[in-house]
Amino acid sequence: MERCPNCRARRDDGATCRRCGMDLSALLAVERAVETLTARAFAHLAAGAVPAAIDTLIQAHRLSAEPFIGQLLGFALSLARDAPPRDQPDLPPAAPDIPEPVAARNGVYNPFPDIWGRPGDWDVAALDPLP
Repeated sequence: MERCPNCRARRDDGATCRRCGMDLSALLAVERAVETLTARAFAHLAAGAVPAAIDTLIQAHRLSAEPFIGQLLGFALSLARDAPPRDQPDLPPAAPDIPEPVAARNGVYNPFPDIWGRPGDWDVAALDPLP
């Protein structure tokens, strides 16, 4: 922080503003926390731990709306999006004795056939178009 947010006076190294006397210690602590979180995110990125870096950058972005943090978060999200999928455990095969519903095979799922009717029961041409 270069200037006091209250009176815009240039800040010296103290925790209070030299002009208006505002206590800046809480703001300086937030600034240090953002710097620490950003450094930790860089370390995570260097180690290849992209999800941990994203979590850390989200925390830093909540504390500071600095454009650099937002850009770094966007970079980390693009790394996560472009990363190959992690190995997933193989799912067991579907049980052969449970038949698949006809509606699911046709790409239509109706969870309430007694209320809405079955696919093909509706006369779409008879429906009024929206005004």
